[in-house]
Amino acid sequence: MLSLRAHHILCLVIPDSDDFRSKAKEMFRKKGYTSNYINAYMKVFEIARANENEEIKILNSPKGDDTCPHCSNYKEGTCTSPQAAIFTGWDEEILTIFGLSVGDTLKVRDLRKLVKEKVDPQNMPGVCKGCLFDLNRECGEILIRMREMKGCSRPS
Repeated sequence: MLSLRAHHILCLVIPDSDDFRSKAKEMFRKKGYTSNYINAYMKVFEIARANENEEIKILNSPKGDDTCPHCSNYKEGTCTSPQAAIFTGWDEEILTIFGLSVGDTLKVRDLRKLVKEKVDPQNMPGVCKGCLFDLNRECGEILIRMREMKGCSRPS
């Protein structure tokens, strides 16, 4: 089971996997993230993309998150980033959009379905508007295609 802050989960299912893989490492580095954090997030991304039945425990703080302890701003279970309040706001926004509570678990396939049903491609959540990878427009287009598809299949 993966354990992730709510604002970390959208990149697991929305962006085109090739776009994300090609841009993520460089963009994380440009924003000052460590190699350890980048590797931890990419591992989580690969697990989620490889297994639609993988469960994700939803969190709203860095404590217990599978990626945050690898960040240089993580100190004793707390995010010390100057943007910590923004990250917390993004967590709360995602919890609200999806109607989830801290500690809820869902499978990747169910996350994909929630994203398809609840995320407005014309008004993406704050975490998407602040996208490190400059994929906001592309992800909005992917969401439009997801909504046009039957079921909750992955976009190509």
